[in-house]
Order: sequence, then C-alpha cells, then structure tokens
Amino acid sequence: MSGKVEFLSSMRPVLPQGSYRLTAEHAVAALGSATPPYRNAIEFHVGEPVRALLPTDLHSVYPPKGASGAFEGHLPHIVLMRPTLPWDMSLTDAPRSETDEASAIALLVIGAGDEGAVDIRNVDGRREITFDGALFRRIAPTADDLNWIAHVRRVDTGAKETPFFMSDGTFAVVLANRFPETPDPARPKATGRNHAVLVSLAGKKDLLAADAASKPKTSEPTVTLDLLADWQFSSTGEAGLAGEAAALSGGPYAIPLAAPAGDEDAEQAHVRDAFAKGYCALPHAMRHGDRTVSWYRGPLTPVDYAGPDAQTVFRGSPDAALRYDPQDGMFDTSYAAAFQLGRLLALQDKGFATAMRRFRDTVRADMNALAGRKMTGGLLGGDIGQSERRQMAEALAKGDAPVPDADRYSGGVWLPGGKDGQEKTGVALDPPAEVSRWLARLMLLYRVPYDYLVPDARLLPDRSLRFFQVDPNWLKCLLEGACSVGRVTSGDQMIDEWIRARFMDTALADAPDVRSRAPEAEPKIAPAAKGTQPDAVKKQRQVALKWPLSGFLMKSPLVAHWNGLEMHAKIGETPALPLRIDRIAPDTLICIFDGALSEVEICPPAEAVYHGAEKGTGGYFKSVLRDPETGAPHGKEAPGFRVPMRGADGRVIDMPRLGKGLASLAKASPSFGSGDLALQLTEAAQTIVRWVKAP
Repeated sequence: MSGKVEFLSSMRPVLPQGSYRLTAEHAVAALGSATPPYRNAIEFHVGEPVRALLPTDLHSVYPPKGASGAFEGHLPHIVLMRPTLPWDMSLTDAPRSETDEASAIALLVIGAGDEGAVDIRNVDGRREITFDGALFRRIAPTADDLNWIAHVRRVDTGAKETPFFMSDGTFAVVLANRFPETPDPARPKATGRNHAVLVSLAGKKDLLAADAASKPKTSEPTVTLDLLADWQFSSTGEAGLAGEAAALSGGPYAIPLAAPAGDEDAEQAHVRDAFAKGYCALPHAMRHGDRTVSWYRGPLTPVDYAGPDAQTVFRGSPDAALRYDPQDGMFDTSYAAAFQLGRLLALQDKGFATAMRRFRDTVRADMNALAGRKMTGGLLGGDIGQSERRQMAEALAKGDAPVPDADRYSGGVWLPGGKDGQEKTGVALDPPAEVSRWLARLMLLYRVPYDYLVPDARLLPDRSLRFFQVDPNWLKCLLEGACSVGRVTSGDQMIDEWIRARFMDTALADAPDVRSRAPEAEPKIAPAAKGTQPDAVKKQRQVALKWPLSGFLMKSPLVAHWNGLEMHAKIGETPALPLRIDRIAPDTLICIFDGALSEVEICPPAEAVYHGAEKGTGGYFKSVLRDPETGAPHGKEAPGFRVPMRGADGRVIDMPRLGKGLASLAKASPSFGSGDLALQLTEAAQTIVRWVKAP
C-alpha cells in the first residue's frame, strides 16, 4: 500500500552560480511617431554561500533528534525541502562546472569518545562550529566522497500530513560518511552519544583531502565552518523506534473500563454504556452560576453513523441543543458545545463573519424584492411580514416545487431550490465560495481546539491508535453555530432555518478539495483559493462526500520523531480518500477519510527511509543487493562484501570505493552515481502498523 520513491544523483539549480543582468525592452509603434523604446535593467547575483538554513528548508533527520535506539549500522542523514541545496554552491571560489556533482554541504558525526574539542557559537545571526584540526581531518569527507554523499528523492505525497502533501515531493538527502559511535567498555568516554552536524564546505576545498590516499593541502590547528543544522541521538542497542511501533495499542475511541466485579444495576449499566459510546463526564458551569457534572462527547465517536439525523426543529441557540437525560439526571452538552464553538470560531474570523452577514443581507434583499414584485399592494414601501418570510423560508428549505401562476401569491411553496431556483426567482440560494470553503474546513475539524476533540486524556493514552467515526449531528450543530453569526432580527433567524440545511450540503461538496486547496493550516477568507496546486497528484475527487466519515487518532513518539509519516487506508479493496491528515499536537496525528475504513497501514516516510549495513565481526557488511531499475531485492547476495573504510576507528567510509564495489556486484550501468548508491544502501521500510477491521 505504500508509495514509490525515485532516487536521483543530483538536481542542479536552474540558474548556476554567477552574476546576471536582466534587461526588458518595450517598443510602442504608433502612426507617424518615432517614440524610442522603453528599457529597464536589473542586476543580481546567484550563489552567495549558504551560511544558515531557514526552518522551512529542513524536512527531517535520521536518527530522530533525541532518539535512543539500535543505530550502530545506520548512516545518519538529513532530508532537505529544497532539492538543489547541496549543489547551490561550489567547493571553490569559481562557479560550479556542468559536470561537477560534488555536494557543497556535508554531514559529520561526532561521538562522545572522539578526541578533540568542538565549539559552537552564534555570529551575526548565524552559527559557526570550530573543530580541532586533527579531529576534522579524521572524520571529514574527502573531495571524492562529496560526489557520493548527497542525492535527490521523489516521492508520492498523497498519504502524508498536509504540509508535506502540499510539497512537490522532491527532497535532497545528505548522508553521513561515518557510522555512529556505540558504547565501548574499553573506552569509557565512548557512551554511544552522537552529535550530527551539517556544515557548509562552500569555497573550502583546500581543507579536504582529494581522496582516501591523499592529505589536505592545509593543516591548521582548528577548522571553522558555517553550521547549518545539528542534533544529537544515542546509539545504545535498545529497541528504539522499533520498540515504539510495537508499543502502539489499537482500539475504539472510548474510555476503557474494567470489567464489573459483580452484577450491575440499571444505573451502573447506563453509565458503562455511556462511556462505551465515547462520552465522558465533565464539570459544567451553568448559565446562572450553578455547577454540576454533565455528559460531553466530541465529534469523534466509536458509534457507527449512516448520516445526520433528520431534524425538523430549528436550533436557534446553544441552549436549544442542550439535552437532559432523566434516567441519570445529567445534561448532555455535546451538541450545545458544538453550536457555541461554531459561533465563537465564526466571530473570531472577521472575514468569515463579514462574508456571512453580507450573504444573509443578500438573501433578505432578494426575498424582499421578490415579495415586492408579487405583492405590490400592501407591501409596497415596506418590508415583508414575518408570516410571509417564514413561508418563503419553508419554500426555500423544500426547494423542489414548481412555480405556480405568477399573478398569484398564496404563501405556499413556490420557490425552487438550487441554481434553477436562483435563475427563476433571483434569490441567492447558494452561499458564496468563500463561505462554503470556510465551512468545509470547519466540517473537517480545522480550528476545533484539541480539548473538544480529546476531552479526557483516557480517550487517547500515550502510544495509542484510536479509531472513530465522525458524528454528523455534532458537525451540523457546529455549522449552525457558525452560520448564526451576525443574526440580528427574527427575520434573520427565519433565513437561517433554510441556511442550516444548505450549508451542510455545500460544505460536504467542498470538503474533498480542502487538502489540495490551502497550504496554510488556518487560511483566512480570500476571494480566491490561494495556493491551489495544479499537480495531478494533488487532485481530489470533485464529488460531495457520503457518510460515514471515519478515521483514527495516533499518539506516539513516532509522530514527533518522524515528519511525513504515510497513512494508507482502504474501504474494501478500494483506496480511501484522505480528507485530512494533520498534526494536532507535537505527538498526535488526526486522519479523516471518506468512508468506513476496513484496513489501515502506517508506513515510515519514503523520503526518509534509512541507509546502512550490518555490523559484523571486523567491520560492516552489505549482503542484499537491489535491482538497479526497480529497487527490489533481486535475489543476488554479496556475502563477505565489507564496507570499505579509511582511518583508524573503522567507522569512516571510503565512499568512492563503496560505490564502485556495489556497482560491480549489482552489475549496474556505467552511470552509477550517488542516487544509485543510496538505493543499494537502502534498508527495507517496515510497516509501523497494519490494522484490519474484524469481519
């Protein structure tokens, strides 16, 4: 179910390093004139050394920051959002040649047991790192190594959380040239604590040896470089991330209760049933100052829903949605809280509140104008009465009756709905796009605070996976509350009796496109869909959703450690449409799909699969080769192929010898490069979790 990944050896910037002059000329030809052309020019320079990374340049690191695990055979790497970044600069002061594929940035790994000082300091808004000269020369890559340490990956981002879904799926990856340190009883300082540092080598070629057999041209006692990124991790031999995956527990989105010790009475069984349906008991501050305990359940429930309940009574306020259960003497505040939250969120966004008020005014004006055309006598010069307005609202709600004789107004049902009704009557039956798009995001629970989704920590314990369906009635109240903003008169409320049904339908129609429309987590109201991605891989289905909406919450250190986790789901044998995949807390993901899920598979990010070799007696070994075209293990083995090293510690890789050795064993093409080497070093990406619904 996981996506594919393509490995490329490099991606050069469109404009090479250098100075440029851009000239524009505009000539105007007119009869009998000799107007000279208009000219303007600008000069700019490409290729200033990269001395600091923006937060948006960094995708992820491996091993994750602060992680502890069995990483002894894993090569650390960093994934960059800008795929040309390793090749933006040159190792010399001269511009990069067309055949030069050497990376100008490198990832160095420093162990706690390494001899030699390292100092990091801030200088003019950037960071510099100073190495002891001998330490740098032991662990730094050679100039030849730099042709093999960086590559580009292209992945399908359709199953990722929104920020990475909106990217084009092309990333740069920089590998370390050294395996991590592991605890060594013979060396007390070697505790397995590692510090990975990404440094810029732009213009610093003289600091590097040409190859494994050469020495650098300089031998300074210290080496100072620009520090682009750094993180620490521990290679302790413990389970680490694999243990975190195994620790995930699945279950329905409800508070688990211990089995009863004996027979339960009716009240106890009623409470147990409430908890099983996703309710929790919370303190409730009443409007008049009284305090009690009431039931609350958010939009995520373990209950199956076929769709919203048919509702005939209009809820004009949160109190109208408050329910009382005489069996236990407690209120159910779920729908009242949803209504109130929708209203507060609408008031918080001035753009939406203004657009909503403007739409309601337009509907009122259209209804008045229509009534004026049909009842010119008594209503000329004044507003229509409440009874007539209510009858018109009822007509709009039904919306499918034919228009009777145009000379007669009986107060009956005579306004058809939809686009046809708007053309025949002039009444704006459909909300503007800016309003329906805002409501579509709200229906997918954007802006809804975490405590409304997870009102009790027992619903979502650490290291858990909880499956849910979305309560359509909760959503309906949420949207009704949002649409009530700006209501002033009783006439506005009558209009809202029609709005409540229309807005649910339009939000459902717009919801499939929410993920592909706005790259921002909280976009404001705008006249156009800012940030729309034309790429076909981002295109969602252009149809309204069908109930139920279902999904899961995942709370795990895996979410915090790994950006771009991939969530694949099926409904039967059909891939499910992801409507929302977002991080709602540093360690928590919410995933909502169109339909009732039957299978879920969670995979590591394809752009961050790790590379490595097996640690054995006397070194590191690579035994499994991959097909150069498909990447699949093709059955050939390289028994005894030892990863070539240089230096005394046995962890610094001779990258050119490694590349040539694996290329020969895999019988690869002569163009074997850093992307092909990364493919051969790739370890199989393991599925973190696979869940199949019981029949």
